[in-house]
Amino acid sequence: MPYEKLDISTPKPVLSWANHSLAAQETQMAKNVASLPFVFKHVALMPDVHLGKGSLVGILLNRN
Repeated sequence: MPYEKLDISTPKPVLSWANHSLAAQETQMAKNVASLPFVFKHVALMPDVHLGKGSLVGILLNRN
């Protein structure tokens, strides 16, 4: 399944395998997570990504 690099300004890239467009709140949460200091390479959004409390459900952090 191909991924899409989201065109948002973040310190680390956000790669999306989501099968739907992200809502404004989901995009903001992805930006917040990609700004965390312990993210090493990128943030990956899985096909079932959706809003959670304080973060997204279905998100993976590429950590060192």
